[in-house]
Amino acid sequence: MNGARRSMRRPHQCYETPVIARGGGSGASWAGNREGAWPHKPMRHIFIMALALAALPALAGAAEKNETMKINVIAGEVVMPATLDNSAAARDFASLLPLELTLTDYHGTEKVADLNRTLDASDAPDSYKPAAGDITQYAPWQNLAIFIKPFSAARGLVRLGAFDGDYSALKAPGNVAVRIELAD
Repeated sequence: MNGARRSMRRPHQCYETPVIARGGGSGASWAGNREGAWPHKPMRHIFIMALALAALPALAGAAEKNETMKINVIAGEVVMPATLDNSAAARDFASLLPLELTLTDYHGTEKVADLNRTLDASDAPDSYKPAAGDITQYAPWQNLAIFIKPFSAARGLVRLGAFDGDYSALKAPGNVAVRIELAD
């Protein structure tokens, strides 16, 4: 075979790749399988495509989880931006906006107002432990509850969202008139 050496492929060499001999040789020789080397290019492409396809549902789920709505809670001249969660209850609450409410103080822990109906809490846990700045609904009483201080977990408490920053205008003692609307 005009001087070029060809080796026979052995079963254990199935992942070896051909290397074209340089400098006068017309045939190909087989290089040994190197640590971490990929088999053949078509297999590598199939593997990469399979990984990409497997990741698509996770990426779509992450995008759905990040779909939030921005709202403004306005007390007098003070605008307090907040973000509603991506939940059935938060979407139901957003459908009620704009709202004009008078928030009343409840034990110095939260400001509450009657919504006159229970929001859709079909995907909410049975109870929730609120943090300061959380916007919630206490479903048994059908009221909006904005927490000024953290509180213990309560059955029927459904988180709607939270303030993005300062909400100190709601910490004033007594009643606070607010307008809640979707942000532009």
